[in-house]
Amino acid sequence: MQIVFKGLCLYGIIAFFFLILKPFGSTVALDAAPVVDLTTSPENRFIEVENLKPGDYMTRFITVNNEGNQDVNYVMTSQKQSGSDLLFEQLDLSVADDKTTLYQGKMHEFDGFRTQSLDVNSHDELQVTVEFPAESGNEFQNLSTEVVFQFLAEEQTDTTPAPSNPGQPDEGLGHPGDDTMLPDGLPQTGEEPQTLFYILGGIIFAIGISILIITRQKELLGRGMV
Repeated sequence: MQIVFKGLCLYGIIAFFFLILKPFGSTVALDAAPVVDLTTSPENRFIEVENLKPGDYMTRFITVNNEGNQDVNYVMTSQKQSGSDLLFEQLDLSVADDKTTLYQGKMHEFDGFRTQSLDVNSHDELQVTVEFPAESGNEFQNLSTEVVFQFLAEEQTDTTPAPSNPGQPDEGLGHPGDDTMLPDGLPQTGEEPQTLFYILGGIIFAIGISILIITRQKELLGRGMV
């Protein structure tokens, strides 16, 4: 009988330590949180227009960098920061990349060009040209204005089309008996039976310890030591 008790205790001890060393549940590799990080060089994206004569123009280059971990779509807008409204409304603006002209017209009418895509770890170089029209009169003398260019970016969305027949599961997405998909997309891998095994081992371990204590006390009583 004592051999059986000791066997149960040994099994309980092994199961108990296995429970301690093996964590509950499965570990999964989580993707990094999506980061949209669009930077420009130079960081100060403004043009100060002053002392231009009719027909003069000035060109600046802005490098747009995607330093996040997601492909993005971005647009560019402009806003008068300070100075003369009259001069701001007179100026012409041209924005181009290495392939095409993105905008050409009056600066005060510029509200953004068509959305541009930019992959991770890549960059676009934009050429921004401001021109003071040749037909401008003397009313613009001694005027100045400052224009700020703003960039807005968002993560590109998944455009994968939906299944043509939603009523039928796609091949390869699962069959009866496969792991169940939880709402957050992680598979349920049958942890419940293992948990019951751990609990059973802990109970057997506790019972075995109790039996050893009782047996030890009986031996001591039989020897007259208690």
